[in-house]
Amino acid sequence: MVNMLKILGLAIVILIIFVIVMKLKFKQLFIFRSAKPLHEESKWLELITTTLVIVMAFAHYWINEPEASIVMWLGAVIFMGGWILQFFARKQLGAFITLDQKLQTGFTFDGMYKKIRHPSKTGLIVILLGLCLALGSWWALGILIVFFIPSLIYKIIQEEQTLIDKYDKDWQAYSNDTNRLIPGVY
Repeated sequence: MVNMLKILGLAIVILIIFVIVMKLKFKQLFIFRSAKPLHEESKWLELITTTLVIVMAFAHYWINEPEASIVMWLGAVIFMGGWILQFFARKQLGAFITLDQKLQTGFTFDGMYKKIRHPSKTGLIVILLGLCLALGSWWALGILIVFFIPSLIYKIIQEEQTLIDKYDKDWQAYSNDTNRLIPGVY
């Protein structure tokens, strides 16, 4: 059976080529914040839980070497979809690295930012969900749900408080018209 690590490796190579072709700034691809929050503990929580999910997923795969299944193939597709979502979220910010930088030029939005305030974080959740499924790690999926997503929501709340303090009524109006992560849900 096909080794899922080879598939994920191929997916990553395709993503690197995609980034090079589209001339996306490498630094911009890996910054998952809207604004710099007042307190840094949310950044560390997100970093630790992300690392834990990734390590658990790969450790489970290397220890158990599961046979490829439809769930693992679906996970690889979800993984790629998350990167594509992440790419377009970054592309829509244009030359700006964070949402805060874009907001300094005004509150006009199109694309994903018209519906959700944090599409890059949605992309990160989808990437990690796909990774857990592609490597067949239910433990890592559990860590993603129980630890990572709550830490990310905590970080979003901190970032949004910074944006409320900075942009007040403009941010309130924007947040009333959009959802945080999932259009029409949350």
